[in-house]
Amino acid sequence: MITRITRDTINELTIQPRIVAMPNYKSFFYTFHTAEPIEIGRLQDDYIESTECIKGGYLLLKSYAIQQSPISSYLTCVKRLVDLYLHLLQAVKMLNEASIIHLNICFQNIIIKDGNLPLLTGLESATFFLMSPLKTIRSPIECRALRYIIGNKLASISSYTIIDICGDNKEEQTFLSKYINQPATNIIVSLLKYASTWNVYSLNEMILSLLHNPIQPDTFLFKWKNLLERGIIAAADDRGTADYFIEQTKELMYSADIAELTIATTSSSALL
Repeated sequence: MITRITRDTINELTIQPRIVAMPNYKSFFYTFHTAEPIEIGRLQDDYIESTECIKGGYLLLKSYAIQQSPISSYLTCVKRLVDLYLHLLQAVKMLNEASIIHLNICFQNIIIKDGNLPLLTGLESATFFLMSPLKTIRSPIECRALRYIIGNKLASISSYTIIDICGDNKEEQTFLSKYINQPATNIIVSLLKYASTWNVYSLNEMILSLLHNPIQPDTFLFKWKNLLERGIIAAADDRGTADYFIEQTKELMYSADIAELTIATTSSSALL
């Protein structure tokens, strides 16, 4: 693939070495394995849009060829959805161990290899725990607070700014209230300590987007939905780890009726 050198490209170039250094990374992530500058003379006319593009430079990114299939064809039943979730939780564990926050875990950034292996992509938005996250698709309260504080160059936060950040969410307001009148630098450092929970947060949000229909109580989906919601609660100290959700989800699967796991997923709208 030929791509322009942009901020996103440079960002992925920074993240990629940590990904490919992970054992068996090809079973969890899809990214390029080499990148090399490409001369303008090798470009086709379609890639040369303007003088500015030429000044920006281009890279030739090489990825391993794989057989891809649509994620909608993979998620045919509840068990497939759970399998995808458990597999991506393993990917999240690997990201956390490498101190990487994906920041854009969503169905659009999942590809299916060989019809049965979900791979996480979209690493151009990723960052490291020690860097201030300024953008994210599904964001916990800490991310939104960081973006607000940094974006508005605040020296601290007040009860009024908390309402701007949280809206009417009382749990989130309570969580941020302990930072009122503290120096912004202290708030940022404190909020970044929760960064290891953000990948699980985004993954749980993604799965929950398929479980929004009314669900019968005491079923597997009902219990699983309640479990997933724990990963997106406002009180970040109480969020479970990837290991916690792997263990609890497997326990629910073992106790579930086979019929519950073979019914079709509730919706495919979130995949579009």
